Amino acid sequence: MAQDEGRAGAPVGIKLGVVSAIMAASLTTSITVPPILPKMLDHYRDVPNATFLVPLVVTLPFVVSVIIAPFVGALSDRIDRRAIVIAASLFATLFGCAPYFLEALPAILIARFLMGLATGTLLVCTSALIADLFVGPGRQRMLGLKYAALGITHIAAFAVIGHLAETDWHNAFLIFLWGLVAAALTLAFIPRRPNVERGTAVAHAAPIPWRRLAPVFGGVLLGAMAFDVLLTGTPFLAIERGLGGARMAGYLAAVASTGMLIGASLFPFIARRIEGAALWIIIFAIAAAGYLLLAAAPSLPFMVAGILIVGAGCGMVQPNSLSILFGLVPVTARGRVAGIQTTCFFLGMAVGPLIGVTLGKALGSHAILFDGFGLVLVAIAAIYLLLLWRERRSGPTPGEATSSKPATSISSIH
Repeated sequence: MAQDEGRAGAPVGIKLGVVSAIMAASLTTSITVPPILPKMLDHYRDVPNATFLVPLVVTLPFVVSVIIAPFVGALSDRIDRRAIVIAASLFATLFGCAPYFLEALPAILIARFLMGLATGTLLVCTSALIADLFVGPGRQRMLGLKYAALGITHIAAFAVIGHLAETDWHNAFLIFLWGLVAAALTLAFIPRRPNVERGTAVAHAAPIPWRRLAPVFGGVLLGAMAFDVLLTGTPFLAIERGLGGARMAGYLAAVASTGMLIGASLFPFIARRIEGAALWIIIFAIAAAGYLLLAAAPSLPFMVAGILIVGAGCGMVQPNSLSILFGLVPVTARGRVAGIQTTCFFLGMAVGPLIGVTLGKALGSHAILFDGFGLVLVAIAAIYLLLLWRERRSGPTPGEATSSKPATSISSIH
């Protein structure tokens, strides 16, 4: 039975189990280990190129995830996503915990590479599972919950990892035992082949409206870029305002993450009143207002307000994009579009530092950078307004009209 707020056939315990399983599998992807890098650098100081190799312990899984996401998505449209999530959670545990037992840096990097295969798979398949099991406002609520929970876990994991690694940095990798919880919950509560639904035969014949998907993929890339410009650029702005320092950089990053949590949490309520295509305009307008406030901020409280505003706007990017995509494509393409969406997001995150750091230094002032970037975001919001106006005037083509209807979400949950 579809898990929509308009349907209440499934027992509350089963519903909570489904939500817990998807959240547990999603949270496995948000665990990362930057706090142990100083200890690792000191431990491997005599290893050639250690200053380059050790940071790969953090970045390598994300690079691998970006590369494999579209391929994993396409595969998950053909194979039971439940089985894929269970296998990926177990592999995340195996390869995530492997460095606890390893000493050689090359062996640790191989384990982290394989860990990236598992996390990339989970990033894509957990989003597609939400589309399989939830419809309408229920789907929007779950997508918002997923990305709010990811942000909270990302922050909490830092504290747990710091505690585990206090005596030995190897201990930090034991946190990936969480994957066992994800696998067990998925096995217990997610129904078999939830992506095999009524109407699948029709979905096979339905075309994928790539023209209508392009602005969504573009919004993901631009939204991710806007957030990473914030993360990488605000420490330099703080220094220019006489508020700098490593501690302040960490504080501002936490404020940005808090803003993102607020945006993701508010998304389900906003999405009930504003359609996804129109929400892009609001997202980029909010981010633009935050950047313009940052550029003019005379003191720390105004900077914090600007950072929160940008973060709140960017926090709606992921759930909004996936909500639109899953409503536009047939059942058999959900994994594929989730994979492309994941790649676009990480590409935007990769471009962000080039603007936030490199361009800011070239301009000689991050206030000027943020002022200009805010105006760019205003222009982007205007472009999405124009796209919305054109779409409403022309309407979808007959083929797109068919595929733009959300696929009926049916599962075997009773």
